[in-house]
This record gives sequence, C-alpha cells and structure tokens, in this order.
Amino acid sequence: MCNTVSAFLEPKWEIESLRELYSMDRKEWKDDYVWPHEKTLDYALQKLHVIFPHVVRQALTLVTETQASYWRARDPVFFSLCQSGENLWPLQKLERFGPEE
Repeated sequence: MCNTVSAFLEPKWEIESLRELYSMDRKEWKDDYVWPHEKTLDYALQKLHVIFPHVVRQALTLVTETQASYWRARDPVFFSLCQSGENLWPLQKLERFGPEE
C-alpha cells in the first residue's frame, strides 16, 4: 500500500516494504514464531511518522482541490469525508507533536 501511495504522492518514500521488514526482523532475531518484534515495528513506525502526515495532507488536497470535480461526481461520500474538517485535527496533532504526545 505504501508503495502505491508513494507512486502518486511522494516519490521519495523511504520505508521498507512489509516483506523487507519481515526479512530484516528474521535476520536479526532468528525467530520463526514471533514476527515482527517490537524493535522492528518501532523502526518502521519512526520512519513512517516522518512522511505520513505530509502524504495524508497531499491526498486530501488531491481529492478536495486538484481533482475535486472528479471525486465530487465519482464518490460524493468520500469527497465529503475528505473535505470535512474532522480529519484535520488529528492530522495537525501528528504534524505538531508526533504519534505519542
């Protein structure tokens, strides 16, 4: 999913695929029963946090401004959800404080 999003919104996406993360985890922990470990998840989430708010904002702008007429006609409910201010507060919180604050 991240690779698909990056193709359209953020060509500089620098996060490993889920397959690569599993491979990294297996190499480090040599454990076939617990995938992925907390350290691997933390690594991925820290990288994702850097770009995620920016990508979400780009997606909202694409739907509500750049391609507004298309989305309004194609999927008015989706368009309305993207245009509502309800998703801006959590997004602004992520942009300012990060995921844990």
